[in-house]
Parts: sequence; C-alpha cells; structure tokens
Amino acid sequence: MTGLAVVIVEDEQAQREALVEFLQWQGFSVIAFSSGRDVVDWLQTDEAQLDAAVVDWHLPGVGGSGVIEGIRARFPRAPIIVASGSPLSSGERRSARWSAALRKPFSMRKVVSLLNELIETTQTDAQPS
Repeated sequence: MTGLAVVIVEDEQAQREALVEFLQWQGFSVIAFSSGRDVVDWLQTDEAQLDAAVVDWHLPGVGGSGVIEGIRARFPRAPIIVASGSPLSSGERRSARWSAALRKPFSMRKVVSLLNELIETTQTDAQPS
C-alpha cells in the first residue's frame, strides 16, 4: 500500500517524528500535526485529503475525540487508529468512532500492519458487489 495519505496527530515531537519517518520509509505519504486544533482547521481546507489517521487520544486543547469528530465529518469511512499512553475508559471505548486503538509505547511495525489491514478492509468494503 504505497502512496496512501496518512495523517498523524501527536503532540510529543519525538514520537511524531519517529512515526512520520517510519511511515514514509514504508511508502506512505504522511501529513503530521502537533495539535488537534491544527488538524481540525486543516480538515476545513480544500487541501485536506487522507486515507487513514493515527490520532493521539490525549491532546491538549482539541483532544482526540474532537479530532476524530472532524475526520468523520469529512472522511466518514477513513480508518482511524487511536494511540494512548493510558488505558481508555469504558465510556471512551463505548463512544468510539475509531477503527482500532493502540497502547503506547507501540511497535512501528504494528502501526504499519494495522494501517494496511484497516485500509485494505475499507477499500474492499467500498468495492461494488
């Protein structure tokens, strides 16, 4: 799956840069944001395009749920992986509008594997029967 656009929303610079570098090395086109507000603003532009997203759940300001709401409004079928350093509450899991969740720290290979799986599933589901 090369050239697919993946949006990364991560406020921790080292984590964001490592994820961007690894995903680019794997052939993805990556757009990274350090804040939820920035990605929500970007989603309102004509340049916004994504095939999948990896979103830190605990972001200052506009948190993960706000980012996911913005993505779903524009790209309702896009796979979204939530990343969190702490366990998600049962309420957060029940109201989930994401495709999968990963607990930090996670393996970069796990992220790529999960992205490929979710994107493939989404593309297969979109094919006419």
